[in-house]
Amino acid sequence: MQLLLQLFFRYRIFLTFILLETICGWLIIRNNAYQSASSFTSSNLLVANIYSTKSYIDDYFSLRQINEELATQNAALKKELSHLKNGEPKYDTTLLRQYDYIAAKLINNSLFQNKNYLTINKGSKDGVVVGMGVVSGTGIVGKVKACSEDYSTIASLLNSDIQVASRIKKNNIICTTKWDLLDYREAGLLEIGRHVDLKVNDTIITSGFSEVYPENYPIGRVKSVRLNKSNSFLKVKITFFTDFSSLNYVYVVKNRKQVQLDSLQGKSLIDK
Repeated sequence: MQLLLQLFFRYRIFLTFILLETICGWLIIRNNAYQSASSFTSSNLLVANIYSTKSYIDDYFSLRQINEELATQNAALKKELSHLKNGEPKYDTTLLRQYDYIAAKLINNSLFQNKNYLTINKGSKDGVVVGMGVVSGTGIVGKVKACSEDYSTIASLLNSDIQVASRIKKNNIICTTKWDLLDYREAGLLEIGRHVDLKVNDTIITSGFSEVYPENYPIGRVKSVRLNKSNSFLKVKITFFTDFSSLNYVYVVKNRKQVQLDSLQGKSLIDK
């Protein structure tokens, strides 16, 4: 112990320099958007390769669960196909043509941070672009944060920076879904007035106001509704349809009209 203390004392100036440099680097990355994005992308590439190796091992021990999930999704697809064959389309076919889906496998998933991320095994060479939405077979998952050639990092719904434009399915009332940082299975619904007819087990879906997710895609089911004495809004909690603790495969949503929308919105900003 004495030798260790002597070593620290002998190199105290050098160690202090390294500490200060580390703090400076952290402050630069934290407070500058470009450096933050560059750092995030670089670390994403390095860590993703480690996670990919780990994922191959985990796959072997979770084949039964994966097969069960695929069977459930196949059953849901068969049901939708039956509706279409009987002339009873559940979704607007123009919306179906507007979106493509890139299947991807999770190789990492965090649940217990304030800002949780997923890593998938698809990147820019597969057509993934920063800003794209990500969904599962049961509900929405998150939004692409960073891409390398072979991997992408997703800011999941379990991220304090993510909000989703939503609506109540039964009456089309607009609201916002935002994780409350408490439970990875639940989120809060914002901007629901006291006058709104909302009951436990009502379904919450995407509003379509964002180009990230298809309209009417499932988000969750209402778990509780309470009056908020401090303001004129209801305090609502929902349960996600997506089980983030058991995700294996997801789908990156590619909006075919995104370039056209970005161009139009860019022109609107210039006109202002």
